[in-house]
Amino acid sequence: MDFPYPFGKYVLLKKLAVGGMAEVYLAKMTGPSGFEKTVVIKTLLPTYSEDDEFIKMFIDEARIASALHHKNIVQVLDFDNVEGTFYIAMEYVDGKDLRRTLDRLKALDKHMPVVMVANIAAQVASALHYAHTRTDENNKPWNIVHRDVSPQNILLSYNSDVKLTDFGIAKAAARLTKTQVGTVKGKCAYMSPEQAQGKEVDGRSDIFALCSVTWELLTRRRLFEGTTEYEILKNVIDQAVPPPSLFRAGCPRELDAIILKGLRKDREERYKDAGELETALLNFVFKHAQNKDDTDVGVFLRSLFEGAEEDLQRKQSPSQELKTKTPSRRQVAQDLDAPTMVMQAPKQEEEAVEQPTQLITTAGDDGSMPTVAIGPVESTLAQKFKVPSSIKRFEDGDTGIVRTKQRRKSIFVGGTIVLLAVAFGLGSFYMVKGRGLNIGWEGKPEQSASAGALATDATFGQASKEPQQAQQETEVALKHEPTLVAEAKPPEFVTLRVKVEPKNANVLVDGIRVLVTNGEAVVEEKYRLGDRCTLQVEAKGYKTSKETVVLDSKEKVISIALQKAREPVESATGFITINAKPWADVFYKGRKIGTTPIQRMEFPVGRHVFVLKTPFATKNVVIKVEKGLLTSAVVDMQGQ
Repeated sequence: MDFPYPFGKYVLLKKLAVGGMAEVYLAKMTGPSGFEKTVVIKTLLPTYSEDDEFIKMFIDEARIASALHHKNIVQVLDFDNVEGTFYIAMEYVDGKDLRRTLDRLKALDKHMPVVMVANIAAQVASALHYAHTRTDENNKPWNIVHRDVSPQNILLSYNSDVKLTDFGIAKAAARLTKTQVGTVKGKCAYMSPEQAQGKEVDGRSDIFALCSVTWELLTRRRLFEGTTEYEILKNVIDQAVPPPSLFRAGCPRELDAIILKGLRKDREERYKDAGELETALLNFVFKHAQNKDDTDVGVFLRSLFEGAEEDLQRKQSPSQELKTKTPSRRQVAQDLDAPTMVMQAPKQEEEAVEQPTQLITTAGDDGSMPTVAIGPVESTLAQKFKVPSSIKRFEDGDTGIVRTKQRRKSIFVGGTIVLLAVAFGLGSFYMVKGRGLNIGWEGKPEQSASAGALATDATFGQASKEPQQAQQETEVALKHEPTLVAEAKPPEFVTLRVKVEPKNANVLVDGIRVLVTNGEAVVEEKYRLGDRCTLQVEAKGYKTSKETVVLDSKEKVISIALQKAREPVESATGFITINAKPWADVFYKGRKIGTTPIQRMEFPVGRHVFVLKTPFATKNVVIKVEKGLLTSAVVDMQGQ
């Protein structure tokens, strides 16, 4: 294939990646009056384009993915086929995926700031919560589970956007039986224990995967490793999870607790949904971020890849690429899930729309979340607005978000109105002491990547304004007098006393371990009257107690006596060896465990069914495993 290559209503510019089921291209869509739009096209390989069952599944998944509209989800724009080749057109994101970012961090021996990691994870959690709770027109839940939350599918843009990709397609990919060697191994490391065991999964499986990715982004090392797929899956199921701070100096214990809760083996002990995880992460970000740069992934990304060869190639626009030498067929990305790219849209401002001020605890129904710049107010702004003594700057422990004005913009192309979804940051903000009392005003707006129609600067004009114009815009915004909420006495702190039996039991409040002295744990000046907290008490040899407590009095006393647990019965195991003539791939409970010969693999005592497959034959083998013994089986795959 020579580039540029006509493909239906698109023109393919170059190949970005190739994988086991699809090829990915950078493409351009053209229209009347010189309209152009850069997109990414994924085309099914001919092998799967001839499989009716897979095509039906692929169409169903594409329909679901195209209905997901969220600022942290890569938008599916189109699905069709050209002369029998099925394809999906997606939003183009200008940036890197987390896998390439991690590789670059390791190469330069750098770490991503802890607060930035938490902010990235919070935005992915927002996308997951939106998808998990999506319903149809009859309010019936779609029960969407991503199933493949991994570094390759999380994209960071140079415009400071965080986007989750391959929604819906991940489910289709999980059902494939034709898988390239090594492809599945990388994904196994991010499976949840229930997914690794082939059990039914729900949104909590994606929570586990996201926390596994976050753990890796903090420590720069994969959480679950192994030399074989079977070993990786076994570690996912059985391996204890150490706190990230063990491998990353300066990682707060508060963040440890958030991530470890999402990585509990028992999904009932994880966050009930991704929205709850998002809230915990955002609270951490608001408490620890010192200024906007702490969460500006775009600035960090540009600095990280500055001077890299692929960064220099990025600076060449798609329109310029048409005039240059056609890329070689060998110029193929290493992974199918290479990041799709987004062009930054220009600014074209209209009227400011007033939004109510409110506190946000989780993502809304539409997945929206304000972009907040956390930092000190510049002196020029402080002089123009006198702040009453009852108002304080954002400090540690405050978790509110102030929603102020948003901007709307539109672009007219060939008589068609193309809406551009743009999120604006707040330059700075203050908060009134006490929960629910806040004040905000609009500072210098910042533009995020559009989730809708996208265009290059060359098409629509200059994207940025001069500093003087931005300053004037700020001055106009500050002319509106803010509405102050009457100062009120903040709620009183609660003293929580937890008396436990046995007296050496461990007490965790909201996942944080509390010192126990003579059978009593005391928490002071942390919670206010009316707050809720999760209380967990555990001790060796006893059943763990976990409950949600409402702090409805100034002195809250709770007594918990643990019940003794039954003595665990050690599961007896034996060993198996499987060989085949001439050879065979061996599957156990639907998952490939290796290719013959399988040597001395440990299994629980009892009868186990193994499936041996070659391109010409499939056979089931039942092996009885006895305690401490080695059982061998040799299967002839040449006869039927």
